[in-house]
Amino acid sequence: MAQEFLPVVPKRHPGLPLRTTNEARYWARYQLREDFELPGSVSHVEFSPTAPYDLAIVAGARVTIVDGKTNKVNRVIGSFKDVAYSGSFKHDGRLLCAGSADGGLQVFDVQ
Repeated sequence: MAQEFLPVVPKRHPGLPLRTTNEARYWARYQLREDFELPGSVSHVEFSPTAPYDLAIVAGARVTIVDGKTNKVNRVIGSFKDVAYSGSFKHDGRLLCAGSADGGLQVFDVQ
């Protein structure tokens, strides 16, 4: 003994107007300047302490140096056998050192 059922039509209610907060407007002003394809997850990012303030991005088994003026990849250091860690600039910005998961430490001249 089956009974027939009528489909239920959901009630439509008017949506609330979207309010934009000051903070949302502040963050909406920022734009993506560059997008980099990296070989793995980023483990460390550091700016050079001297002009042009290059950026060292440590991801996977490489360190990518990004030019501080043009935001373009300047150099890719991929001489690590395993995952690289903590690329850090010397205080004068001329050298960069990074460790690796195999226990090694490498120092690079970035000038």
